[in-house]
Amino acid sequence: MTESELIAAYSGGRRDFRGVIICDGDFSRAQLPGIHLDDADLSGSLFRDADLTAASFRHAALNRTDFSQARLERASFGWAALMAAILVSANLYGADLRSANLRSADLTSVQAVAADFARADLSDAELEGANLSFANLSETRLYGACLYRANLRAAKGVTKVLGGVKPRWGKELASIFAIGRYARANPAR
Repeated sequence: MTESELIAAYSGGRRDFRGVIICDGDFSRAQLPGIHLDDADLSGSLFRDADLTAASFRHAALNRTDFSQARLERASFGWAALMAAILVSANLYGADLRSANLRSADLTSVQAVAADFARADLSDAELEGANLSFANLSETRLYGACLYRANLRAAKGVTKVLGGVKPRWGKELASIFAIGRYARANPAR
């Protein structure tokens, strides 16, 4: 199946595309809310500025996939492989990313308010300027992740991620760098 065939089938009313394989496809600006792409292989594909509200990508292979500025509100990425994926300025409000592999992913300026990252692997991920307020970070791996200027206000599990350090919010919190299961908060001077 090609990306144009998938879009045509979606336009015709089909929503279930489980197990589809379309590597390096271009779905930029596609309107695909509610699509089911569980167990699919979409590695290297482009979903820039796409509307994927409430889409399901459970167990999908999405390595090196570009979701820059995509609408992914309430999308499900449980157990998905998103290594080196690009989610710059994507909207992940209320998204389910439990147990997802986001190693080396770029989530710069992502809006992930109330997203669930429980048990996700964000090792070496770029989260500069990310809004993770009210997100669930319980048991999330952040080894080597950059959280410079990230908003972690009321994020669940953040104290444990920071090794018991309670970060100060607002202008005082300039950066957080994850080191193993612990992190160091560096307040601005």
